[in-house]
Amino acid sequence: MNLNDDLDIYLADFGISATIKETAKADKIVKTLFDQTGYVEMGMLTDKPQATLKDSDLAGTDTKAATITINGTVYELIKPQPDGAGLTTFGLKR
Repeated sequence: MNLNDDLDIYLADFGISATIKETAKADKIVKTLFDQTGYVEMGMLTDKPQATLKDSDLAGTDTKAATITINGTVYELIKPQPDGAGLTTFGLKR
């Protein structure tokens, strides 16, 4: 089993479905870990939610020009934080 298989199993168990939309490209359905509690920005906890996505699901996506829809709410992807192991966490902005 490779790392991507492990990530798929993890996201299948704990992730929720989300839609990534980028202008002039087909929508992409992905699994994400969604955290509504916020993230740390400049040493302070924000009230902004965050989403963690597989890097392979983001391949070919300009995340600066894309939005993600989670539970019916559309967010901008901001402040990417790759973990170096195949996942990137983004702050989300309405």
